[in-house]
Amino acid sequence: MFAVLCVPQVGWVKADTKAIQAIHDHVITHNPRVSVSHNDLSTWNLHVRSVQEEDRGQYMCQINTDPMKSQVSERLDASVHSIRLP
Repeated sequence: MFAVLCVPQVGWVKADTKAIQAIHDHVITHNPRVSVSHNDLSTWNLHVRSVQEEDRGQYMCQINTDPMKSQVSERLDASVHSIRLP
């Protein structure tokens, strides 16, 4: 008998283009101004430095649980968006 610890993976997507920004600790986008951080396994942040017009829009955080959980930002108007997992 064995047990497997599954930690949910957090993904960030730009909502209008569906462009993947990051998955867990790994930045996928080639935009060097984008980074991710987390304080623990329940608070994740997407950072966009030196925000530009092309960054405007909504960003979605998705958590690969069953069922999937997601949260969409209101709009990009600051340099940090974050989500706290329950």
